[in-house]
Amino acid sequence: MTIALFIEQLMNGLQLGIMLFLMSAGLTLVFGIMNMINLMHGTFYMAGAFLAATIVKLSGSFVLGLLGGVAGAAALGAVVELGLLRKFYSRSHLDQVLVTGYIQRLLDRIEFKQTAYALDRDSRKAALALFLKRACAATRRRSKRSAAWLPRSCASLT
Repeated sequence: MTIALFIEQLMNGLQLGIMLFLMSAGLTLVFGIMNMINLMHGTFYMAGAFLAATIVKLSGSFVLGLLGGVAGAAALGAVVELGLLRKFYSRSHLDQVLVTGYIQRLLDRIEFKQTAYALDRDSRKAALALFLKRACAATRRRSKRSAAWLPRSCASLT
């Protein structure tokens, strides 16, 4: 093992330890102060970051993106708190873990799909064009009728 690899692994371990400490400290503080187990903090940060990146991309202003991301994450947190979590303060901790874990998974999937949808627009267009071309070719091979029977989208691909 070289000294560079040892230092790199030492830094990786230090970074992981600090991250785990911050996560556990945040959960402990929220649980200790509010007596509520909330597993959705990272989801709100992710939503704010995606919103900030979108605003920066559309407007070109980092400051506007930063303010919009913070405001959007705060608004999402307020909606979830007022609409859902207040009903679970008096319930068991298991119920709190289940509802916050479920909402976290739901929001993560929505954000992931929106991001993949937004970032991969050109690939989706290419895949759709390829799909239509293959579907039209298969329809032409199976069809006993003339090419006039094919839809306009297939006629434009020929």
